[in-house]
Amino acid sequence: MQVRMDEWSNSIQKIPDLAEKVGELKNWRQIAVIVIIGTVGTILGWIVRSGKY
Repeated sequence: MQVRMDEWSNSIQKIPDLAEKVGELKNWRQIAVIVIIGTVGTILGWIVRSGKY
């Protein structure tokens, strides 16, 4: 029974690390989306200002 409790204890201790890694991935995904949208907006603005559209 003690061995099983130790296994559960190790798993439970890893949960905050896992949650932190998932949070970091979300932040990077949001940053990537912002950069992509900003780049597309800049390109579209350059095309409209140049009068080629």
